[in-house]
Amino acid sequence: MTKEGSLEPFAPQDFIAFGLVLHISNINEIEHLVSADRAWKTTQNTVSAFFIAIHGVLFCSTLIGGDAINQQAIMYCVAVIALVSLAISYSLFTRISKIQMDHPERVP
Repeated sequence: MTKEGSLEPFAPQDFIAFGLVLHISNINEIEHLVSADRAWKTTQNTVSAFFIAIHGVLFCSTLIGGDAINQQAIMYCVAVIALVSLAISYSLFTRISKIQMDHPERVP
């Protein structure tokens, strides 16, 4: 449909948006979890906030453009960070599912 090289299948902003959605979802789920350890919830919120900040910095670097930033390096970096974010989200939702199975009476 398009000419070779005229349209990239993914842009760095796609991976950044994916990571942001994952971490914002993590924070939302943790905040609504009643029966979890408070220290664990704080740690998970801190990790998600840290990754949101990293995604924000990377998004700003994609906006700079030109020759100042190696766009291919940014693409690899955001892809790796998106995969790490996916792994964190998977482990978090696995633990949340286990907590909810152990304490079904506390599920909001």
